[in-house]
Amino acid sequence: MRLLTFLLFLGIFSNQLSAQSCPYYHTVEQGQTLYAISKKYACNIDQIKAANPGLTENIKAGSKMCIPCISTDEKLDSEPLSQEIVEQIVQVKTAKKEKYRIVFCLPFSSGESSADSLDERSRALRQVALQLYRGAMMADKKLEAIGLNAEISILDCGGSKESGDRVVKILEEKKADLIVGPLFKESLMSVIKWADKNNAHVVVPIKMSSKILLEGKNVSKVYTSAIPQWHYMVRYAMTSNPGSTVIAVYGSKDKPAADAANLGHISLSGDSLKAFNVSEGTVSLVNFVKSCKQSVVILNTCSDKKEWSTAVTALAGLNYKLVGGEGFEDGEKLSKQTRTKTAFVFSKPVLLNYNQKSDLKWIAEFRSNFKAEPNEYAVIGHDVLLYYGKALLAFGSEFQEHLNEVDGAGLVGMGFDFFRVSEKAGFENSFVNVVQNNDGIWIQKNALDSKSLIFKKE
Repeated sequence: MRLLTFLLFLGIFSNQLSAQSCPYYHTVEQGQTLYAISKKYACNIDQIKAANPGLTENIKAGSKMCIPCISTDEKLDSEPLSQEIVEQIVQVKTAKKEKYRIVFCLPFSSGESSADSLDERSRALRQVALQLYRGAMMADKKLEAIGLNAEISILDCGGSKESGDRVVKILEEKKADLIVGPLFKESLMSVIKWADKNNAHVVVPIKMSSKILLEGKNVSKVYTSAIPQWHYMVRYAMTSNPGSTVIAVYGSKDKPAADAANLGHISLSGDSLKAFNVSEGTVSLVNFVKSCKQSVVILNTCSDKKEWSTAVTALAGLNYKLVGGEGFEDGEKLSKQTRTKTAFVFSKPVLLNYNQKSDLKWIAEFRSNFKAEPNEYAVIGHDVLLYYGKALLAFGSEFQEHLNEVDGAGLVGMGFDFFRVSEKAGFENSFVNVVQNNDGIWIQKNALDSKSLIFKKE
């Protein structure tokens, strides 16, 4: 309790500390993240940012930052607390509820008489909704076993603003704490605005533009976008290939991805990433790879297959390792010889691995329960409800300030490592599975804890 008291006290006066004096400065170590530093000093990320104006998640090795919180090993100040701080402590203590209300807003199109009457798009959306729902029900059993008392409701929600407004009225009646969905921007915007006013939290469970996070502070997006993926993948490439030269190849539409990889490179090494725009030619790329004395790792950020194919042809016969992005399972038509030679890996935000015993056990249980085959949406439904349910159980309605402190044991195919996009926006997930396809067998190369960038040995 005394530690909690101290952190709250520092939270209120952190701006004063940064403006006047700093109790301790930390020098960033190689590969160290802002999350890891916050854990080391028992000081949350917002407090550190407040004490270091302009600080972002992209910290550079060797740089110094003010730590406004003392270490947990140090003695705490015994100065009496003001009534204002005491009241805040009471609010934190009472943030937990006896019962939580969780609502899934999914496009079941329940007004139709039968699946046969739906068009192709509606049938596809219904399958997405069913998979998300069934996966969540698998997680509900686990949460009940560990003591979460929750009422889970399912609402049929389409893509119009009117549909979102109807859902909001029901959320108001239910006093919802956690909302998963809707899956469409227009209806989702209505729900996010309601959540911001009612201390609820919205989870965006599927792939969607990160711009949706600008609609409110009480929202998080769990399907990792391309930019955070590449920020992480370059760090993976550097850490798992020490001493190698890492470069990026990008096309005419891929400058943002290359820039994200560059930020990840700078945060780990302090130097900019060498990048080649193959839409303008491949001569400089080939000459650079030939001139490197160290082994070379190439990041393929190309979204245009023709541009990447041109680069592959130009690189024929050269030695390099290859790191691809999402959807790179087949190496973008690389020959078997090239795939073996390059030993390429790629990113996959959601991984249901039929070569993993724990995943096979979960798949068998899903089949038994629903007489159906699970897909990635079922994994998302399961992992989202399990993770956020544990967050509610551990931290109550204030859980979104502790999103990176939740126990991730039992997750099937996702990981969670959140950062707040801006002071007035929501949270983006930056976790990504790094996978190698070895003749049809998927091998996960990174450990589950992407926050600390710990990797499995080859």
